[in-house]
Amino acid sequence: MLRKIAFTLICILIVFGIVFGGHKLLSDKQTEAMKNYRPPPTPVTVTTAKAEDWYPYMTSVGSLQAQSVVVVQTEVAGVISQVNFQPGMPVKKDALLIQINNDVDEAQLKSNKASAELAKIIWNQDQKLFKTGAISSTTLDQAKASYREAMAAVEQTQATLNKKAILSPIDGLADITLQRVGDYLNVGDTITTLSSNDHLYVDFSLPEQNYPQLFPGQTVTLTVQAYPDRTFSGKVLTVDTQVDTQTRNIALRAELDNTSGMLVPGMFAELRVIQRKAQHVVTLPRTAVTGSLYGTSVYLIKGVGNTDLTVNLVPVTTGQVRQDSVEIISGVKAGQRVVSAGQIKLSNGQKVVIQQGIDKSDKDDKVQATVTGHE
Repeated sequence: MLRKIAFTLICILIVFGIVFGGHKLLSDKQTEAMKNYRPPPTPVTVTTAKAEDWYPYMTSVGSLQAQSVVVVQTEVAGVISQVNFQPGMPVKKDALLIQINNDVDEAQLKSNKASAELAKIIWNQDQKLFKTGAISSTTLDQAKASYREAMAAVEQTQATLNKKAILSPIDGLADITLQRVGDYLNVGDTITTLSSNDHLYVDFSLPEQNYPQLFPGQTVTLTVQAYPDRTFSGKVLTVDTQVDTQTRNIALRAELDNTSGMLVPGMFAELRVIQRKAQHVVTLPRTAVTGSLYGTSVYLIKGVGNTDLTVNLVPVTTGQVRQDSVEIISGVKAGQRVVSAGQIKLSNGQKVVIQQGIDKSDKDDKVQATVTGHE
């Protein structure tokens, strides 16, 4: 009996020894494998810091204005017989816009011309009679006055006819009109508003301390909300000769070409007035710079060539931002390589292997790196 119990205990001990011994061996192998583990490669995009010349600029806002705006109004009353323009369409100078019915005036003009011809005949005859002494000078003067009065009536009727043919005073675009054939117009009624938009003005102002940097002919760039991805350019036309005592600003007017017709008066514009002297700056794509509570930083590629490289997290000081580029004041030098995408997957000191590729954020050749683990 005792032998059976002892044999059973021995068997149990052997089983436990095998189980716990195997577990310990497996645990040691797993620990060793974890020590040798390296994370899988993570692709990141790399770009090169560039040296560029950036021209400093002053910013302002303004509204676009037409060079010439004319409100066309009637000078005589009458019923519209023709409307010869379409709202929003260009019209040429002296083109007929609206014709007011002139049937009565045409008939009156014919009558006045006939009267003038008769008065001229009588005056010519009286001149001959006066030379022979058949009539007095008073009679001759009356005939001359009658002729001049008849001619004045012709001119007056012709002027009324001219006013009933309403012509465009400028080359421009016509705005929306509510006038239609058959409508009655009173003196002073508005027909349409014409604006000349081939060239536009933009009026704006800058603080008085900028005055020494302002001059006619200075380049101005502007953007409008209708075309947020497009930049338009023009030139400073006028710099005011005095400062506004209320705002301490100085007024300017710029002119820009608009033969494309993309811009219209009244648009709100954000402007940059470009200064003469360029600044030498180091730039990176905006995607290369990351921000945190501790400031801005970039992952700098350390090493030469395309092998045995690491990334180093470097704090940087940034300056102006222009489109997709940012000025780097300190922290990175021109020619150094930095990670421009995939920073969230990196940590300081990781090794990278460079693979040739193209970064869409820049037109230069870029490289793509693969993370292989910590040193």
